[in-house]
Amino acid sequence: MSTAHRIHDDHGAVSLEVILIAPAVLIVLALTMGFARVGQANMNVDSAAYAAARAASISRTPGEASGSAREAAQDVLTQKGLDCPADIAVDTSAFNSAPGESGAITVTVTCPVPLGDLAVPGLPGTRTVTGEGSSVLDRYRGRQ
Repeated sequence: MSTAHRIHDDHGAVSLEVILIAPAVLIVLALTMGFARVGQANMNVDSAAYAAARAASISRTPGEASGSAREAAQDVLTQKGLDCPADIAVDTSAFNSAPGESGAITVTVTCPVPLGDLAVPGLPGTRTVTGEGSSVLDRYRGRQ
């Protein structure tokens, strides 16, 4: 075999290309999965917050509103498959408004989303997503 023939020999080039490109492709794929997971979690947490605000706004008392909001938020998170220790804050100050005055119930749902299983360098172990929902309290509602 001549020297000129060995210079143009491509044996092993494909294996080398795969070894060099595969880690980059895997990192891009894992990052895409991470962004998709956070995006889906954002939508689910927003949905839970709006459902909680609606459930609270049709309640008669602040205590009942808080309980209904927490239950509705947890139900939505469970239905959506988002298993996280959610922090659910319910602002029921609108119940203190005088009859005829408008007000809104606001619910904030905060949920840490795990990303550690994706094993991407530089990607945090969890990402906290927050959703907020408001629902108008009926100004002419009956009071207890």
